[in-house]
Amino acid sequence: MYGKLLGSLPRAGPGVSALILEGLGGAANLLDVDCCATRLRVTVADPDRVDDALLEQSGASGVLRRGPGIQVVYGPQAAVHKSNLLDFIASPQSGPGRLSPPAPTRVKRSAVMAAHMNGTVVPMCQVQDAAFSSCALGDGAAIEPDDGCLYAPADGEINNLFDTCHAIGLVTQEGVEVFLHIGINTVELGGKYFQAHAAVGQKVTKGTLLLSFDLAAVKAAGYLCTTPMIICNTDDCQSVTPVTAGRIQAGAPLLEVTV
Repeated sequence: MYGKLLGSLPRAGPGVSALILEGLGGAANLLDVDCCATRLRVTVADPDRVDDALLEQSGASGVLRRGPGIQVVYGPQAAVHKSNLLDFIASPQSGPGRLSPPAPTRVKRSAVMAAHMNGTVVPMCQVQDAAFSSCALGDGAAIEPDDGCLYAPADGEINNLFDTCHAIGLVTQEGVEVFLHIGINTVELGGKYFQAHAAVGQKVTKGTLLLSFDLAAVKAAGYLCTTPMIICNTDDCQSVTPVTAGRIQAGAPLLEVTV
């Protein structure tokens, strides 16, 4: 398309910009244009559309590739080439294509999950159940309880409650999906020793009593009472980080979740 503009090209100008644009695969292939002291730095949608030979014909001394990141070495003229290229892309001469806007920066929001029990923090990897310790259900942290009360770790809405009342889930105001499971294999008790104090669809605040259970009776029945707090949508979060260890009181910060 722009090859006919070759011939005697100035060091910078519309003709050179047209050639650079063609060498970079056209305006529709460009996601970002920037420069440093000696290089035009661009991000492209399809690196295979970049033509090193055309870029070298435009005056480049080399082309460096790092995936979609392309660096075209022009020496001190790099800033001029960048400015002229952007002007050319915005002009009617460049055709219908336009530089695509850069992807929006994801805004980080942190949500703190409070301890759901009084007791001792247990890292998830130490929970004696592979489904939890492997984080197959999501990342988080567990507590070895001192008593039989389980509280809401944050403001939110109950979205899941087992008939056996040993496990409950809620979605926080930030969209964090939290699942709380009292004990290991305690579903086998069929609800014996457990009582619910919240219902699906109920809005709760941090510290609301959600479930209670007879800690001594569950232990006497041969079950561990280690209680994980699982962030079920871990894959949608930027990070899930325990913020304390050792002894903890219900309501104290336990996890920081960045969404």
